[in-house]
Formats: sequence, C-alpha cells, structure tokens
Amino acid sequence: MIGQVAKKLQDSNFLQVPARDIAACIQCYAIGRMPTLGWEEIATKSFAKEVLQTLLLTAIIFFGTRLAVQNYRVEGSSMYGTLHHSEFVLVNKLAYVRSEPQHGDIIVFNYPIDPSEQFVKRIIAIPGDTIEIRQGVVYVNGESVTEPYVSQGSQLAGFANRDELSSRTIPADAYFVMGDNRRGSRDSREWGFLPRKFIVGKVWVAYWPLEDFGVIEHFELIVPDPIDRKEAVVFDEVVVFDEVAAFDEVVVFDEVVVFDEVVVFDEVVVFDEVVVFDEVVVFDEVVVFD
Repeated sequence: MIGQVAKKLQDSNFLQVPARDIAACIQCYAIGRMPTLGWEEIATKSFAKEVLQTLLLTAIIFFGTRLAVQNYRVEGSSMYGTLHHSEFVLVNKLAYVRSEPQHGDIIVFNYPIDPSEQFVKRIIAIPGDTIEIRQGVVYVNGESVTEPYVSQGSQLAGFANRDELSSRTIPADAYFVMGDNRRGSRDSREWGFLPRKFIVGKVWVAYWPLEDFGVIEHFELIVPDPIDRKEAVVFDEVVVFDEVAAFDEVVVFDEVVVFDEVVVFDEVVVFDEVVVFDEVVVFDEVVVFD
C-alpha cells in the first residue's frame, strides 16, 4: 500500500525523488520514527546534481565556442584606418575550414618568428601570385592594386618607410600580408611570407568599444590571375602562339618558335635558332638573331 502511494506521488511529478525514498519516508512516519533519509538531504542532493549538470553544460558550451570563435585585442597601430589600438574583435576560427584565405581578408595569425605572439594584418597576395611594390604602389601579378583602406598617414613616428619591394612569387601554402597603416606596420615586407599553418582565423566582428560594434568589412581585391602575369619568359623548346602574345620584358627562345598571329615585343628579344613568323610581327626595340 505504501509503495503504491509513493509510486503515484512520483508519477504525478509531485516530488522529483525516487519512489523508494518516498515509500521509506511514509513508512517511517507511519510507525512514529524519523526517516533515515531526511527531506533536507534529498533536496540538497537534488540541488547539487542540478548544479553539476549546469556547470558541465556551461563547460561544453564554453570550450565548443572557443573552438569556433576567439576574441582578440588589437595591439598597436598597424591596422590604423580599419582597426585601432585596444579595439576588441571576434575571430572566426572556422572561416577557412572549407575555403582558402582570399585577397583582402583581415586575419589573425601566430607570428612565425615567435608563435606565442599574435598579429592582425590583411592578405595582399596568395600562393602563386607575384607581388612588387614601386613607389608605394602595390602590384600583384603585374597589375596595380586599388586599396581604399590604406591609411595615408603613419601613426608611428620614425618608422622606416618601405615603399619599394622587388618582385617575388608567393610559394605554396604561404601568404603575403601587410598592415593597412603601411608606414607603421611590421609585416611580410620585413619578415617574409606567412605560412598557412599559422593562420588562426578571419576577423569577424568588432565588439568593443561599443561605438565600434559591427561586422568588419573585408575588401575584395581585384587582381589578375597568376597565369596572366607579365614577366621575363624563357622557352627551352618549340613554342606555338595561336593568338596575340604580349611580352613586357626580355624573352629568350632556345629553339624553333612558330607564331600564327600578331606578336608584340616591348623590349629586347633574343632568338638562338630558327624563328618562323606566319603573320605580322611588331618589334618596338632591338631584336638580335643569333
């Protein structure tokens, strides 16, 4: 009888305690004894269980979030014009799980020379690109890049002006990054290419101070495809051109070359062997045939 009463009480959700404990308490009170398990102890155990479950759930949410998002405090003025000193941002660590970093992305990365430090910069060139800087103008794959985000005034007095950089090609799994405050940033111009493995994630949202709250804008840089870059070309074997070909620098041909259409050469061209031209060819400067 006592067991049936206890079971009904539990089924009705009157008390969130096991039926056996309810039955024991009813039986003890029926014979005039205090129960071995008091209601206070039952309530305490139930409360402790709920606290433990809440803490466990909080930990799972916290560590799960840290795997996907990281907060970052901007240090210094290298990104002045876009981000400022002491600004807090959120970094999307999953941004490049299914895609690759692109031109114009603002990223947080571990400093290759000292991985314990983290920096924020903008990606200017990606694997396979060629980059060059002439008089402060950035050229990617032979074309100048429009950069509306670049800060015109340095925010770091006395910092070296690096407005020149000889042409170089970005290797596989590496990137060329620079700060928007070009005259106040230590970046790939100084310490070289950034390996892919050091990228933490893509800057997502600025959240502090509150007046800066908002999604960070990433400019998509329009650059030509690497295969269209114009630079010195060396041909070791037979080369056939079906359409117009334009060369901006020295071109050396070691063997037979056949041109089917118009070819324009802007500078010196040296031919070591037989060259056959089927149509019009225009040479702007000296041409030497060996």
